[in-house]
Amino acid sequence: MKKIVFLIQVIILVSCTPVVDDKMIDACKVDDPHSIVENDSYRAYLYYPDRESAPEVWEGPICVQPTSSQPICRFEESLIKSVKFVGADTLEVETFSGSNATRWRLDLKSCHYSPSL
Repeated sequence: MKKIVFLIQVIILVSCTPVVDDKMIDACKVDDPHSIVENDSYRAYLYYPDRESAPEVWEGPICVQPTSSQPICRFEESLIKSVKFVGADTLEVETFSGSNATRWRLDLKSCHYSPSL
């Protein structure tokens, strides 16, 4: 009987634990090798370039830091081929794996991203 009560307590504890959004962080690392792409409102850190001068690919991730009080976003995509700002609050990212490429739209106000159609 004690085992059943214990299991019920564990299940309740696990189900009530809040989910932390791992895409929002406190700060972007500046010590790791990176390139920067920026506009008037955001600075995007692209980590681990294939070479320091004129990189063509970044291993990732991407960390985007706003100039205002909005959340700092971290996107865990890897093998990043291109990054550009599209509008004031959207970052378009192209990733690849082998011969397959995916274009993502990153909403920087909410830290959500989805494939771009």
